[in-house]
Amino acid sequence: MINKWGQYAAGHNPRDDFRGRDIIGRDEQMVGGWARVKPMLLWTTDQLGAPGQYVRAAVEWKKQEKGGRTTTTEKILSATPGVSRLVKVSDRGAKESAWDDVMDEDRERAMSRLSQPEEVRSLGEERSRLNRLGDERLNPEERGRRVALNSWFATHQKLRKALEAQEQAGLKTDADRTREQMKNTTDRLSPSSVVNR
Repeated sequence: MINKWGQYAAGHNPRDDFRGRDIIGRDEQMVGGWARVKPMLLWTTDQLGAPGQYVRAAVEWKKQEKGGRTTTTEKILSATPGVSRLVKVSDRGAKESAWDDVMDEDRERAMSRLSQPEEVRSLGEERSRLNRLGDERLNPEERGRRVALNSWFATHQKLRKALEAQEQAGLKTDADRTREQMKNTTDRLSPSSVVNR
């Protein structure tokens, strides 16, 4: 327990080895302050056994009163020291499955991005950077570039979906035409063609 508090004091997010997850959630770690201290304190009370359960029961009961849907049975189980350590009502399995799906989708998108030509990836990264900065941080020229890149991206996505459908249907001529359209829209926005205008 002292080791985990040492990691916490050093600014790291200690890991609960028994549960196989970080003690402090990502958002709490980012926000800091009480939001970061609270999960650490609750974890510590869990490590203390029965005495710590009285503290946890009070905190959890308050949390349940503030909001969230909990049944009477859940409230009683969580407020009963000893029992609350043996029985826990959770939708963790469903959440993990949903996160696995999200991670698979992220992986597929990353693979798709990596399969794109360098010019497309470069324009996509520039678009992402300008969108993350937002209007207030951009000068007028960058705002115009951002609008052009967002328009290009929407067109490119539609063409990419069409290309996938054409390739699956075995329409080679149509797929070649779509590839040429994608190349032309990308070439118009690539930095070298913008400079040459």
